[in-house]
Amino acid sequence: MERKIEFIENVVIQNPDERISANRVILYYNENTNNAVNVDFDGRIKEIIAIGNVRFHNKEIDSKSDFGHYNPYTNILTLEKNVEVKRYGSYAYGEKFDYNLKTKIGNFVGEKKTEQEKKENRVIIIIDSKKNKEIK
Repeated sequence: MERKIEFIENVVIQNPDERISANRVILYYNENTNNAVNVDFDGRIKEIIAIGNVRFHNKEIDSKSDFGHYNPYTNILTLEKNVEVKRYGSYAYGEKFDYNLKTKIGNFVGEKKTEQEKKENRVIIIIDSKKNKEIK
């Protein structure tokens, strides 16, 4: 049996250093493989899925996308579809962005595509240290 909790409508998950918000968030929990009676759930979050108007913020970056996935075991947050990332006044846009919450290092990830798709789905970076606008 899958263990999950689903939240809808303006969901916000926050700790002292990070904040993620979305239209819908699903928390998946680990299942204990122990077959003992009444011991089938260890209570730990296995993954977090965020859907629709996903926004992530910490001291390093402001970002938004259509879809997000967080794995607490690897500390990797993956943002997908229409991704915008702002860091210290510079902007980057692409279709997939992996961000390590522990190391604070992020990478846009490309996929093998046809030549036409490559032209249409490029990562765009705008570097401007003088402007410091928030993504809206």
